[in-house]
Amino acid sequence: MRIEDNQKKKKKITVTGVLLYAFLFALALVYLLPLVWMLSVSLKSNREVLTSPFSPPSVLQLGNYIFAWVNGQLGVATLNSVIVCTTALIISLLIGAMAAFAIARMRLGFLKYMMQYFLIGMMIPVHCVLIPLFVRFSNWHLTNQLIGLIIPYITFSLPMTIF
Repeated sequence: MRIEDNQKKKKKITVTGVLLYAFLFALALVYLLPLVWMLSVSLKSNREVLTSPFSPPSVLQLGNYIFAWVNGQLGVATLNSVIVCTTALIISLLIGAMAAFAIARMRLGFLKYMMQYFLIGMMIPVHCVLIPLFVRFSNWHLTNQLIGLIIPYITFSLPMTIF
């Protein structure tokens, strides 16, 4: 009895299953090969990139990463990104959770329209307000400041957080 159950559980190999896995394997290659190539190129010298861009590196050039870290100031950029994203995430979650709870639980007449208001806020493309936002923030001297990034991140993420 047990052998028959195991035989029933075995999946049959079908043409559609093979085609599906072949397609998924090809899709994985399409996504992964550029990343592998980028890693390979980052470990080569400039001369080696120009002469043989698709071959593996003959000598690993880890100095490229040190050069990018020091001259590109990637440490400062990473720290700024962590500060901006963490602050915007925490504030968005706090405000968004409270607003979503109020909209969902309170039985006030105008709150059903507030949900529509937030949905309309999700429909506005960010690119439509970038120039006016930059002009306003430059008047307030918030350009080149972390708070000048945190405020728009919170503003543009709140409708989705509340929804």
